[in-house]
Amino acid sequence: MLKMETRLLLVFFTILPLLLFGQGSTLNRDRLNAIITSADNLTSIQMARSIALQNPQLLEEILFITKNEMDNSIGRTNAFGYLLECSIQGGISKEHFFNLAFKLIKDINNYAFPDQVAYEINVFSTNLSYYGYDPVRKVSQFSISEALQNLLVKIDSMGSSGIVSNIGILNSIKVKITGARTILEKKGEAGKKVAINKISAALNEIEAQKGKHLNEDACYILRTSCSNLIAQIESTD
Repeated sequence: MLKMETRLLLVFFTILPLLLFGQGSTLNRDRLNAIITSADNLTSIQMARSIALQNPQLLEEILFITKNEMDNSIGRTNAFGYLLECSIQGGISKEHFFNLAFKLIKDINNYAFPDQVAYEINVFSTNLSYYGYDPVRKVSQFSISEALQNLLVKIDSMGSSGIVSNIGILNSIKVKITGARTILEKKGEAGKKVAINKISAALNEIEAQKGKHLNEDACYILRTSCSNLIAQIESTD
């Protein structure tokens, strides 16, 4: 009986901030950060997600809490995931999300403690690489045309954020991806092979520039995004 009471108390104190918020308490950055950080069971996670998705501006602020304020690795990675979901659902623009994401990666040393930097970059890079795409089922939440456009937006954000400083390389990759989208729009199924060849050419260029004009993180994001597109095109009737 005591164990049951203890579990009930733990659940109560986990969801208490969420219940209080529902009672009209003011929600600010730190309050939302506490909610998405402390949620640790299905009920509290679902409630935290619901509140988070309604407050993308506060999630943005959580991304950039500095390491001088608090150790915020859990809150930041959770906020990143919710913002990604917001962008897929149309709550914020994809351009805005990618710009935030690459700014965060570029300046991560200002926000994460040294022992968390590699972990957080890996989380962000992986989520950006598989944006809207399920690699197991090889299906995307986006049409092929939309997925191609998403990659073009990523490439633009990489340039504007300074993650990749050589704009010529990015433009060269963009030309190939744009060419793939154009051929698919014009020829549909008949253009799949040519489109895949164009994306493969972009992949080859990405690999050739690794360690030169593309750092490891940029190379990973671009390479994986292109590979996912090829898999999506190949698996789509």
